Parts: sequence; structure tokens; C-alpha cells
Amino acid sequence: MKKEITAMRIAGIACVIMLAAIGVFTFTTPSDEFVTYLALLGSLVGGKTTMGVFMLAALPPLTALIAYYVWKWLKK
Repeated sequence: MKKEITAMRIAGIACVIMLAAIGVFTFTTPSDEFVTYLALLGSLVGGKTTMGVFMLAALPPLTALIAYYVWKWLKK
């Protein structure tokens, strides 16, 4: 029984890969350096560390959305 590769499946895979990459980065980076990166990321949009955390949290669904539409475009 062969399963068709759908755009939603690709989006899910992309989301899991991004979550794994965030997890590896989070657990291998020293805490003070990680907070500095988040503060730097937040400062790019005019905020502080909290904005960096929100941007980091938005990466997996954003990656899934991009993968979904790229797959739909490629299969067109």
C-alpha cells in the first residue's frame, strides 16, 4: 500500500526538522550565549529578548507554511 506524498506531509516533515534543529541549537549552546542571540534577534525588530523568543517560536510553523506552498508549486 503506497502512500501519496502530499503537501501536508512535507509541511509536517519540515516542521519536525526545524524543531529538531532548534532543539539541538538550544541544548548545545551555552545559556548566556543563547540569551544573547535571542536579545540580538529581538533587537532586529525593535524589541528585546521576548521578541526573539517569539520569533524563534514562529520558525517551525513558518517553515511548514513555506514547505507546503513550495511543494504545491513544484507539483503544479
